[in-house]
Amino acid sequence: MNCRQFEEQITSAVDQYLQGDDRKEFYDHAFRCPQCRKAFERERFIKTLLQRRLRIVQTPHEISHAIVAETGSTDPDALLHSLQAPSPRSHRTARFFLAVAAVFVLGFLVVSSPSPDSSPLSAQRADVIAQSAAMYAGLLAGWMKPQISSAEPEVLEAFFEGKTGFPVHVHSLRDYTPVGALLNEASGVPLAHLVYTSNGKTVYIYQTCWNTVQDGRKLKIPDQVKKTLCAGRPYIDESFDGRTFILWTEGRTLCGAIARMGQQDLLSHLPLAEASLPGAR
Repeated sequence: MNCRQFEEQITSAVDQYLQGDDRKEFYDHAFRCPQCRKAFERERFIKTLLQRRLRIVQTPHEISHAIVAETGSTDPDALLHSLQAPSPRSHRTARFFLAVAAVFVLGFLVVSSPSPDSSPLSAQRADVIAQSAAMYAGLLAGWMKPQISSAEPEVLEAFFEGKTGFPVHVHSLRDYTPVGALLNEASGVPLAHLVYTSNGKTVYIYQTCWNTVQDGRKLKIPDQVKKTLCAGRPYIDESFDGRTFILWTEGRTLCGAIARMGQQDLLSHLPLAEASLPGAR
């Protein structure tokens, strides 16, 4: 299997449709080719993000009518069959729509809103965990770019100075070097993002105002997560498709970290007090 054939099979692999020799050849190629493996892992993570963080909402009638007009069919069984048995061309189409959906997720999660509301999209945009996962996926995919590139903590701290309303911590991570930073907002609340790398691996750090998250109107986290953090313990989630997600607080700042490594490995790189680790999650 070459790279072009691998690309055509990524969606089928992510959806677990590959069988027998096709599946073996796909994973053999992924093992040998770092670039193709990264593309596969990126798309698999995007699908996991969409499944975990999006809610099902009623499709507006005008969109439904547009889909029917485009496909020429109102038969749901026929449409379902076309999705379950995709052709090589439909693989590329499915990947295109997955990418569009992911870009849409990134857009509504990190772009500010004039005022908070109670719609499902507003609720997702306010979700700190979803914001972190979306930004991590966007940085790996290249959709989101650091606004400043530097390995000097003082330079990165100066980039955030006076722009956030909460202290931004440029941590010293064991074995990892900072490479850049990004600043944006959700619902008018500043979000700080830092990227660290080491030997081709990435650790992403998210920071925002802890008081705003505790208030829960513009940014939010699940009640159980908030309870853990308020007790002075980090919240740890290892279910991000082989990735670990950790939330902790430092004074007025809520910090989050995501990386493709196990819980203990990521904890060993972060500046968390050892006394706070037992009972995490």
